[in-house]
Amino acid sequence: MQRISTILGFSEVALQKLFNLLPIPFLISDWRDHERQNLFVNTAFIEEIGYSCHDIPTLRDWFLKAYPDEGYRNKVIAEWTELSRAGQQHAKAVMNACICTRTKGEQWYEVASYIGESLNMVAFTNINKEVTRENELAQMNENKNRVLSILSHDLRSPLTNLQSLIELSVSGVLTPDEYHQCMKSVSTSTFNLVEVLDTTLQWTRTNFDNINPTIVAANLSEVIGKIAGQYEKSFQDKGITLKLSLGVENVTTDPDIISIVLRNVLSNAVKFTNAGGVTVSTFRNGKNTCIAVKDSGTGMTPAQIRAVLDGQSKSTEGTQNEKGAGLGLRLSKDLLTKINAHFEIESALGRGTTVDIVFTT
Repeated sequence: MQRISTILGFSEVALQKLFNLLPIPFLISDWRDHERQNLFVNTAFIEEIGYSCHDIPTLRDWFLKAYPDEGYRNKVIAEWTELSRAGQQHAKAVMNACICTRTKGEQWYEVASYIGESLNMVAFTNINKEVTRENELAQMNENKNRVLSILSHDLRSPLTNLQSLIELSVSGVLTPDEYHQCMKSVSTSTFNLVEVLDTTLQWTRTNFDNINPTIVAANLSEVIGKIAGQYEKSFQDKGITLKLSLGVENVTTDPDIISIVLRNVLSNAVKFTNAGGVTVSTFRNGKNTCIAVKDSGTGMTPAQIRAVLDGQSKSTEGTQNEKGAGLGLRLSKDLLTKINAHFEIESALGRGTTVDIVFTT
């Protein structure tokens, strides 16, 4: 501060008072002892961001506090270093960054650095509302485009096939055996269509509205039994078996959310199993309660497992060319976060898949 006060012709005390009057957070640093040291933060910085020079004596300490995630921190450092080099010609560098504040948690700021020969003055303008709103609008547009894609493709195609089957069945040219087989196809197509539509509606509601879970004592035998009954015909049509092994009866959760998640997991198990069967079991793992859905199907690659756990999975055809909207597991993953639960997946190509729904306590 003494160097700045000398340059500007103010006493150090007067200069500190001046900076403390500024309504936005402000930080001043200087290059000393082979590293950049933070000399001063104003009152707005302490009140809004929450750190004093004692907490962040050097630039390295600031980066550790402001960006605790190592990957994001390295990205910010690389961008900031490049901007600072370019800014030496223009005496200014500006970037947007998500800072972990002590007082408000993660907040977006426009960070503007005014560069001198060794002195560096940095101003922080909070733009969190603007960035949040921009992200929300981008997410809404993505959701809208996703729904329109489903309505125009994933639903239109099966509806067209269903219409053709119905027209064929009422044409009067089919033999009794052909008519029976046609009605069987109509039933399967209708079930799959309703399933896609229901998942799409649930996903749309989750992404456009706030869902508040209703946490109660849920009877897992009733929930699992109901969902298993809905898929009984699907199991019969594919010639695969369903076994229930329910060692835990109750869990405190939202039964509606569990029904949606279990329906999507069980649907995938049927979709990718062409021989053998599926087992649904409940058990305790330490303090946690688990629902495991194990199938003898086609299995998954490590990349496919990562995509599911990252919420980036895409629809693929089943063993009998069953189609989906590609939303079921993404919807389920999002819903599980609302009830303090998550997926765990074990799988290998050709050796089936086990999906655990884990309720953490």
